[in-house]
Amino acid sequence: IAVITSATNALKETRDLSLPWVPWAMVDEIQEATRRLNRVVTNLLDLTRLESGYVKPNLDWCDVEDLIHVTLKEIERDLLRYKVTPEIAKGIPLVRLDFVLMQQVLTNLLHQTDLREAARFVLVYQLQSLRRFPTKQSLE
Repeated sequence: IAVITSATNALKETRDLSLPWVPWAMVDEIQEATRRLNRVVTNLLDLTRLESGYVKPNLDWCDVEDLIHVTLKEIERDLLRYKVTPEIAKGIPLVRLDFVLMQQVLTNLLHQTDLREAARFVLVYQLQSLRRFPTKQSLE
């Protein structure tokens, strides 16, 4: 994966449009496919680490709204063809979770939605309440 990434990056850096024999659109597509493949391999390795017990969740009090906005910002390039509208109720308390792992879960959900839908659509995520999860206020 690293070799493919390096090769496509080098091609893009030296992009010379006077060379009509170079399929530049294909170079872009290879670069994008390599990025997706790297994400899948990383997810599989992370899942293996979790299942083996090698990685333990790092639980901390997190702001769900921040989690959603950070996730959307990180993958905004992947969702360019969609209008993503997070609808988050006011006053959702802090939730104890592993921010990085939950961000990966949200990223995977959004990517799966992206892969399964061919047409343009609006993604709407609604968080009305998180009563099933312990909150900082409920534990104090």
